[in-house]
Amino acid sequence: MIARGHVAAYHAGNLRLRGLVDKRCQEYPKAGTKGEKSMLISSIAQSVQDYGRGFVKWDREGMWFEVADACAREKARQM
Repeated sequence: MIARGHVAAYHAGNLRLRGLVDKRCQEYPKAGTKGEKSMLISSIAQSVQDYGRGFVKWDREGMWFEVADACAREKARQM
């Protein structure tokens, strides 16, 4: 869930994402190039999608929608 606040921070999907990031965080400084770091972030985002989940965001009409891969990678990078 791409949102702000307490509800988003403790949403089950975001907790799962944080766990994935925590497991892989030691790999990030070891990735030498920007491309290697990008591949690591992409693999984390792909792990969420392989689990059968996606990255969603609330739109102005009050509906959830699945975001594009670039936005999903950005969310994983921010964690």
